[in-house]
Order: sequence, then C-alpha cells, then structure tokens
Amino acid sequence: MKSFEKGLVSIIIPSWNRKEDVKALLDSLKKLSYRKFEVVIVDNGSKDGSVEMIRKEYPDVRLYCYDRNLGAPKARNLALYHVKGEYTWVLDSDTEVLNAHILEDMLEIFEKHKDIGVIGGEIHPQRRKQVIGLELKNNGASFPVYFDLDDKKLHDVECVATANAIFRTESILKTRGFDDYYMYMGEDKDIEWKVLKQGYRVVCTGRTAMLHKVSPVSRISSLPVLMKAKNKFVLGNYPFWKILLLPVFDVVHYLNPRTYRMMNTKRKERNQNLRTFSLFRILFFFVWGIIYGYGWNLFYLPQTLWVRWKRPDFIAKAGKE
Repeated sequence: MKSFEKGLVSIIIPSWNRKEDVKALLDSLKKLSYRKFEVVIVDNGSKDGSVEMIRKEYPDVRLYCYDRNLGAPKARNLALYHVKGEYTWVLDSDTEVLNAHILEDMLEIFEKHKDIGVIGGEIHPQRRKQVIGLELKNNGASFPVYFDLDDKKLHDVECVATANAIFRTESILKTRGFDDYYMYMGEDKDIEWKVLKQGYRVVCTGRTAMLHKVSPVSRISSLPVLMKAKNKFVLGNYPFWKILLLPVFDVVHYLNPRTYRMMNTKRKERNQNLRTFSLFRILFFFVWGIIYGYGWNLFYLPQTLWVRWKRPDFIAKAGKE
C-alpha cells in the first residue's frame, strides 16, 4: 500500500453542472484555519462552464474530468486513486463550511479516538440548529437522527451522509472504494458499513457539521431510485435471514407513522406536502417504487452477489479507465 503524507487532508469533491455551488464551496474552504489540505475535484461532464471556472479561478485544485456523467461513486473513486493525504474528506459540491475550525476538530477527534473511522454530520438550511446523522433500518432504509448543533458530544451513528464525511485514508482504501454500480444513492452507507466492519466507529457532532444546501441542480430524487439503492444495500451487506425477511421489513417500515412523518418533512422542505397528493397518487408511487426496486435488484442479482463475495477494487478500476 502506498504511503500518505502525515497530517495532510485530501478533500475530494464530485461535481456535475453545479458551477455556482462549487465556487461557493471552494470559497468557503478558504475560511479553514487548518491549511494542510489538498482539493481534488472530479467533474462528471459538466456543460455549465464549471471546468473552465475551476481552472481559471482555482489553479491549485487538482481537476480530473469525465466526458459524461458516470455517477458520484465512480468520480469519488477516481479522486481516491489520486489522494495523497493521511485523511480523506469526502464532500458534496453543494456544501459549505460553517465552522472555520472544523478540520482541526475532526483531526483532534481522530487523534484522541483511534477507534473512530468516519466523522461527519450535515445541517440542512431549514434546520440550521440540528445536525443530522443516520441510522439503518432492517429493510436497509436510512433514517435521520437529529442532534443539537450546540451539542459538542460525540454521537455514534451507523452512517453519515457523504455530503460531509472524513475517513482515515487507510480505512477507506481497505474497502476498495465506492461501489459504482449504485450510480446514485446508497453508496455512502455501503462504504461506511464496510468501515464499521473493520471495527471502527462512525460519529457526528455539532463541531464537525457542514451546511448541506441539497441543491436541486442535477439532483435525482425518487422513490424508485431510493428503493433500488436500499434493496441493493441489503443484498450486498445484510445477513441471509434479513434478506429473506426484506418484504416483511418493508411493510413494517412503510406502515410506521414515523416513516410517513419523516417523508412528509422532507417533502415540506422541498415545498411539497404529501397531504396535497391524492391517496391514489401516493399509492401509485409506492407501488411503482416497490416494483421497480425489487425488479431491478432481481435482474442485477448476479452482479450484486458477485460484488458482495469478490469485492472488486473500484478505486484501481477508476484509475485505469
């Protein structure tokens, strides 16, 4: 395994047609009090002038470009192939620094707690006083867990969104990278699950949270995509008995009033309210999402099982393509 520069943080950012978001993020990184970092951006074939802007205004950024959108997982793997730092900080292009000392705080936590492998936490514009971590349900769904921004304690969670997640580079490389068959959604909990299996903890705290604007630009969000990703995660990671009971877990999860409230909250944050939808429309989307999620995974089951048992080196694959 190659050696990495001690104390150096490699910041990796995938981007696709988010010129203004990328600019805002790069400008916010200038606020950081800890200056020993490099920035690696992988552009997924943007057509909005992002590449030209980065090259002109941020010459110190290491920029790699695909000619088309191959998904955030593959972009992150290409960045991982080129990182030089002891730590790898994974960010989405629509995040911004709130705490100028966030990197110092993250590295201090890593130094004090050798059993911690991932640190993160996100803040949404509508909930600026709450930090979001994630817990994983039996059906593979990720459920938000909220902590007060002023709460400086370390909170163990099962996952943090890779909109803001810093890893020990050694531990993330041992996972062989992000499973690029996800394309979109699900790859964050998949890779962090594998870090957990190495014996590390995943934590979040108000000291290490980033603002995640959840930009609507170039964002795919739908129940079918969500169902596809969560079912793939279950097939790729959960024990066999949980796979067999997945339909039962789905029924229990989606009939839970807490699930409805969570989904309605997300819709409200996007100026949509489930109550404005007809019952028929809601049922249609749920039924279609379930059919698509199970059908896609049945079709690609051999591929998913192959990745589960063989685990190809996605990082090396991205670096050679």
